[in-house]
Amino acid sequence: KALKLLRKAYDLQTTHNNEKAIWGLATTWFILKNIKRSEEYFNELIKLCPDNLQYKFEYGTTLLSSDFNRGMSILKPIFEKTKKFDFFFKTIGDFWYHKLRWDEALDAYKYYLTQYPDDIEVQKKIELMERPD
Repeated sequence: KALKLLRKAYDLQTTHNNEKAIWGLATTWFILKNIKRSEEYFNELIKLCPDNLQYKFEYGTTLLSSDFNRGMSILKPIFEKTKKFDFFFKTIGDFWYHKLRWDEALDAYKYYLTQYPDDIEVQKKIELMERPD
């Protein structure tokens, strides 16, 4: 039902409503696990609003599920421009942690802790990775 309403809003084609409808469609397709459709709408949204870092961030995180390197190539410039999304370094650390890529996980987790030093879960993961065998 939400998808139907978003498509109707999208078809109205007013700039403000169209932006919100496109964002909704991009997000809805991601939730429905249709990354290709989600990507199409995110591309359209970013063309419409090229300076909106929130849209670019969500696009990058969407791509991580299908192409981690491509998603990170979109996210890295955003991380350089703002600290607004630094919370996501925990997720990046988790990705590397589960792939047993300790150096990459440690880098992400340590940076995350500079912003969120009281996260005990991340502190414990770092301790485990730094513990000598």
